[in-house]
Amino acid sequence: VDETAEKTSGGIMISDKAKEPPPTGVVQTVGPGALHPESGTVLPIDCKAGDNVMWGRYAGANVKYQRESHTLLKDRDVQ
Repeated sequence: VDETAEKTSGGIMISDKAKEPPPTGVVQTVGPGALHPESGTVLPIDCKAGDNVMWGRYAGANVKYQRESHTLLKDRDVQ
């Protein structure tokens, strides 16, 4: 049992890791959108370049491009 975990009034243990805020960042660019599997139409993306977004801790792929770190995300991973 994690001794540093906090216990709520309902008895639920919350670890320090669970208290961390989700990763955030600014959208650099977006693609055209995904194709609908049946109709073949392009499904629009809800965010645009310059938007501030959050994503799940384990979502996306971290890459380095021109000495800068970036996270590549699918639209369904953006919260």
